[in-house]
Amino acid sequence: MPRPPPPDSPLPRHKGERFFFGDVPHSLIRLVSALPGRSLATYLAIWDRSKLEMRNGKVVPVTLPNAFALDPWGTDRHAKGRALRALEQAGLISVTRTKGRAPRITLRDPRPRVKQAKLINAPWPLSRVPRS
Repeated sequence: MPRPPPPDSPLPRHKGERFFFGDVPHSLIRLVSALPGRSLATYLAIWDRSKLEMRNGKVVPVTLPNAFALDPWGTDRHAKGRALRALEQAGLISVTRTKGRAPRITLRDPRPRVKQAKLINAPWPLSRVPRS
């Protein structure tokens, strides 16, 4: 008898069914969805592939085979090439191209970094601590 899905699961997963490695920040989805064509589907395929091939908690450069892009994502090789160029120009990925080889793709984080040094001049009550 199959086990019922946990109460927080929206849909039960079927045995042998592929699943998506989620946790894509909404800010990145917002950036990618503004790009033309199949950029969003291609970015999600790259994200999924990168998470699958992660080593020691670090994202490594990956290739995106045409079969991997086409099967669940519906992106043919020409649309994939256009999407890779759009994503690269937007600064979301970096691509290393070699003649006769599949491009090596690395995810980049385009979001601005917050420096910890700015906490010294924080406007909240932390900066109003009386000095002794």
